[in-house]
Amino acid sequence: MTHSRWILSGSHGGQRYRFRLIEGGNTVGSRRQNQICLETSGISKHHAVLRLKDGRLTVEDLASKNGTYVNGRRVHRAKLEVGDELAFASLKLRLEQTASEDAQLAVSLGSPLLSGGESGLQETSLMDHRGTAAQRPRGGDDLVFPASWLPGESPAMVELFAQMRSLASSDLPVLILGETGVGKEGLARTLHLSSARSEGPFVAINCAAIPEELLESELFGIGAGVATGVGGRQGRFLEAQGGTLFLDEIGDMPTALQAKLLRVLQEGEIQPLGLRPKSLDVRVVAATHDDLTVAMASGRFRRDLFYRLAGVALHLPPLRQRRDDIPALVAHFLTAFAHGSGKDIRGLTVDAMGLAVEQPWPGNVRQLQHAVERWVHRCPKHQVVDAELVAVDLAATLGTAPVDVETDGLDEGVEGLEPGPTPIHSSGAVFDPEALESLDLAAFEERLVREALRRTGGHLTQAAEALGLSRQALRRRLDRYGLNRDEIRGS
Repeated sequence: MTHSRWILSGSHGGQRYRFRLIEGGNTVGSRRQNQICLETSGISKHHAVLRLKDGRLTVEDLASKNGTYVNGRRVHRAKLEVGDELAFASLKLRLEQTASEDAQLAVSLGSPLLSGGESGLQETSLMDHRGTAAQRPRGGDDLVFPASWLPGESPAMVELFAQMRSLASSDLPVLILGETGVGKEGLARTLHLSSARSEGPFVAINCAAIPEELLESELFGIGAGVATGVGGRQGRFLEAQGGTLFLDEIGDMPTALQAKLLRVLQEGEIQPLGLRPKSLDVRVVAATHDDLTVAMASGRFRRDLFYRLAGVALHLPPLRQRRDDIPALVAHFLTAFAHGSGKDIRGLTVDAMGLAVEQPWPGNVRQLQHAVERWVHRCPKHQVVDAELVAVDLAATLGTAPVDVETDGLDEGVEGLEPGPTPIHSSGAVFDPEALESLDLAAFEERLVREALRRTGGHLTQAAEALGLSRQALRRRLDRYGLNRDEIRGS
């Protein structure tokens, strides 16, 4: 089957431009996070978006200063046809349609196609993948994203970023809510880089990954010689002095430590064990995948601490609610893994991208990232990642564990655990997205915990190792789900 491809091309100021448009949103602007980056005078940071769906193309101006024009007429939104002239400010480009050997590629990793102007030209199928160091915002109302983090341009993310812009100049504590793997730390780093504290340190700690008996000294510090064989430790709060402290998986913090954390936040000072109190100048950003409403109702999480942490609560949507971002994420990861491994592959096909967009990705961006890494590894040299490769990989992975629960390392499941039948679409895509409405992540996690305990005869250490958890994290899950290991062992 021959696929037509939309091309946007032209020249300006001695430089030639040529961009391939992809299904979904193609953002235009002067910032390098845009799929179509036009670093020239008069182009707004977020100037316009070109939307391609089912072969139809439209353009929408994003309230740019100098306007978007179609065939000389300034527009807010307009349908486009082959041959139309688009002007972003004074930069004029023309729309073409081509069919070629690589027309089936949604992402092309080929070498430069043309050269010209001052800097030459590399044809880009999805975005400009040049790395860029994070910079302080030139204006007071913009966000600065980490260099390796792709923020997304879907309506859900645009709405979230609009909420965040008002927080850039604030020191309010922020609570980030979202499923495992959505990218909560990237969002926390964006808040830090966009604030007046961006020159200070960003310190992250996963409250679920550190054993309970060590977490207190890891957070608050401890003096040397307080106990036999104990060395001094500054603690993460003091490491973050003048910057931002990111408390990941705050919902898994033991209740005894929650009281101490509350006191530190209320008093603005910290007293490391065996040392004098010290004043703090730290912004706290916390995150959790847990439902804290349920945790507070059951007494697992302090209500007063919740209100102290949630000066502002931000909800980072799961990937299935922002599918428009999947093509850009796939291209980003494909390029990074292909270049990082030195593997010469040609790209990824349109049909393969279609399968990726259809999947529910219960493990979110992290699961997608791992999948793309496997596709690069399995793709033969000088070939493309095609729909067959993607479908086989998804059947083997999503088919083995229909929900990729990656909580505290719970990402591989229990070896041999057999789920129910996995629906397969006639197109070859696995997992039925309509079934997502009834998907219960907590129920699946409880099932894994039960199975691990049954197979290890109720042995906590062995079950925790099988699940990739610490003993403390496993005990918390037993309490959370009301499980009795002796009863499970005898079942």
